[in-house]
Amino acid sequence: MTEGKLKGIRRINSSGSGQVRLEEMMPKQLIIIDYDEVKRNAENDFIEGRYDDALEKYSQIISQYDPELVIVKFFNYGLEKHLPKYLMKVFWSGQATVHITQLLISILSKYKLNDSVHNFVTIVNNAQKVNSGQISEAEDPKWSKYKVLYPTLNIDTIIDMLNQCGYQNEASRIRISNRISDYDIQALIFEQKNYLEAATKIHNSSQDPNGKHLLLKFGPTLLSLDSASGRLISQAASIYYRKEAQNDGTEFVKLLWGYPAYLTSFLKDAIAEKPTPLLVTLYLELILPSKTKTMFNSDNISNETAFIAIIKNKDIQFNENQILSICAENKYVLGVVWILTRKQLFHDAITYALNNNLDDKKLIDYCLEVEASIHPKDWSNLFAIYTGEQKWAKLQGFDNFVHFIQKAVINTLKVRNIDFVFSTLLKNPLVTFKFIDNNIKKALANLYNENKRVVHDQKAIQDQINSIKTSEEVQYPLICSICQRKITYPCAIFKCGHIVHQSCSGTDKNCCPICKHIDPAVNVKERFNNDQESDHASRIIISTVFQ
Repeated sequence: MTEGKLKGIRRINSSGSGQVRLEEMMPKQLIIIDYDEVKRNAENDFIEGRYDDALEKYSQIISQYDPELVIVKFFNYGLEKHLPKYLMKVFWSGQATVHITQLLISILSKYKLNDSVHNFVTIVNNAQKVNSGQISEAEDPKWSKYKVLYPTLNIDTIIDMLNQCGYQNEASRIRISNRISDYDIQALIFEQKNYLEAATKIHNSSQDPNGKHLLLKFGPTLLSLDSASGRLISQAASIYYRKEAQNDGTEFVKLLWGYPAYLTSFLKDAIAEKPTPLLVTLYLELILPSKTKTMFNSDNISNETAFIAIIKNKDIQFNENQILSICAENKYVLGVVWILTRKQLFHDAITYALNNNLDDKKLIDYCLEVEASIHPKDWSNLFAIYTGEQKWAKLQGFDNFVHFIQKAVINTLKVRNIDFVFSTLLKNPLVTFKFIDNNIKKALANLYNENKRVVHDQKAIQDQINSIKTSEEVQYPLICSICQRKITYPCAIFKCGHIVHQSCSGTDKNCCPICKHIDPAVNVKERFNNDQESDHASRIIISTVFQ
């Protein structure tokens, strides 16, 4: 097709009444037109005052000639009353914008073209029904054109403009389609003061294409007005975060920022569903137990149990250094200890806990939980500290204290002798012989039995190894890689794994004749006194090569 030969829309006869009939708003049959000629004729019609004819021709080249240029041309001469039919054709072409939507309704309102407004709303409703499947294209091909129209319809803009221009009844016709609009929520909040109803509609609109827009637009207002509404807004944010796989959650954090209880609730749900380092780090900052108020100066959302549980979970990633720094700044010792533990810095964790006076009961529980990872020297230090008279008097009624002392004794004996253990215990006048008899002796007996079992198991393993070594080994003849006959000595064994008679190895003793791998050969005959020894050595070398 040559330049200028393009598709356009056949001319539509105007009613001449100013009103735009429904059938006049529909696209007509497509025909081949000459773009340059149509544009030239349209401009001539405009100059000669045939404005409707000019617009009819401009409508044939909508896809090639920017509608904004036509609109500006007519507005410059105060001729906007001629535009509605043309603007509607822009809609059908799929090129309508929010500005064109506002302009169309504004012009229809200005010139009291009420029938045209009604027809436009009918088209909008039909487009929604076709898009939602309420009307099937298969029943009548005429409905297929609404698929092109629907994406150009900004429903919220249409409803807002209809309400602004006094067409509330027409606006309500659009709302019948079960789609919640900005106008609905705005009326509930600012006119009816029904905040809970507005929040409920937003909460229940997750399947509505406009739902997320409503949440982000009206959520901040509802959060500030009513606590019950705020909870629903927080829950709605969680629903959308779960629903949208690629959503990183930052827009919902921004929405809930400044409302720590709601933000914490959202983050708790979010990291249970899709934990990201950013959200987990923020959640930890919010629930950080601290004597000094942090973040939003709110101390009613701290949660030590949840905080420590996340720190312990290696599957959940977060900014460890940032949380470590915040814990240290806020003197939250247990948080520092567990983050150091997460980093496998057990000695540093114990040292920090002792130097910063971590609560004794919390330290004891920590040590029992990570017992196997604490170095015996650290256990020895803990043993010396907690068998002191002052600590003993304070903790002897604590349920885990006896168990802790038993573990301390057992691990201390790995680096100190038994004399150190008993002399340390007996320095404390509160340590009775009954305590030693009932607890320390019991721990030592358990240690003795455990060591005895380990020695027995080790001996059994060693006996099994010796038995295998002394058992008769099945001998397989070694075969020359060249002549395929049994190896006789002397022979050459190469690191590549090939073994050949010396007579088959060729003149180059440093090169394997099979794979040409250059490597010093090993002449077994020269290294050993007899064939039996050399044969055994050969098997060892070959087994080493192929390991």
